[in-house]
Amino acid sequence: MGALRQRSALVGLNWRLPDADLVACCREVGVTHIFTSADFAERAQVVAGDSIRVEVIDQTTATPWSDRDPVAPREPHAEDVAMVFFTSGSTGAPKAVPYDRLGVEIGATTPVVHGFDPESRLLIVPPVFHLAGAYWVQYGLLYGSRQVYVADASPAGIVRALSEQKITHAVFVPTLIRILIDQLKAEPADISSFRHLAYGASPITVAMLREAMEVFDSEFCQVFGMTEAGGVVTYLAPEDHILEGEHSERLGSAGRCTVGVEAQVRDMLTGALVGPGESGSSGSAPPSWHTSTSTGRNSPAASSSTGGSTPVTSGGWTPTATSTSKAAPTT
Repeated sequence: MGALRQRSALVGLNWRLPDADLVACCREVGVTHIFTSADFAERAQVVAGDSIRVEVIDQTTATPWSDRDPVAPREPHAEDVAMVFFTSGSTGAPKAVPYDRLGVEIGATTPVVHGFDPESRLLIVPPVFHLAGAYWVQYGLLYGSRQVYVADASPAGIVRALSEQKITHAVFVPTLIRILIDQLKAEPADISSFRHLAYGASPITVAMLREAMEVFDSEFCQVFGMTEAGGVVTYLAPEDHILEGEHSERLGSAGRCTVGVEAQVRDMLTGALVGPGESGSSGSAPPSWHTSTSTGRNSPAASSSTGGSTPVTSGGWTPTATSTSKAAPTT
């Protein structure tokens, strides 16, 4: 919130990277301040060197900088770079992807199917230097929902948080869903407050999805997206998670495109568009508002391709499978 009010860009730094990579990331985008908890203060200073200011947040108070005078907000501009994320792409070297202010605000306020409200309690598991974690933080701020973070990210710790914090919403990757299924079966817990599970980042088998829906007994919503695309590309909404009968085949789908996204499936040899029931290479073009006009480097508006063979269905759903890779960035 402070960065947005001062027309500053918020940069996500992956603390799992080596110090040398973090130094390179900071240099690439011109980081001026690093905000950290006391636990990472020493490492932050190593990365910062003499050119970057390190601010250690006092987590024992609700007003970490109560000794400083408030600063008036600056008038925002639509083309301001508001957030920057790093993606390794196909080379393995972190590359910056800028998001402008207009794109961030439209992305956060575009109607979503997660059913957030002021009574929601969101468990933020994805790291906030990642697109998914950062956007869920913004959802919480936008809808006035409580956000819960856990230091113990073990299967037992996450289940304990779901139960004790009466979590209503969470976003998990399929690998974590598998682990939590096993944890809940081994040590059942009261998660009756839980009502919505969003999942994505990699394909999930239909068999495991069915098992998860039975164990969690909540709504499920699949989300496919990518950093270069400016966020979400497709949703498989809760009402499309049909276990039996008509349209139950949608469980194997990646869902429909979100607002403003275009998707096409083309023949892998000729490049021609294919029709319903045919397979090809799928790609998506994100909304034009995700283009960062202030920098030409790794613009999120670049098209992307899954690099896999994907059939199209007549209802607009794009199937996926464990043999189809997730969207690969084009940079």
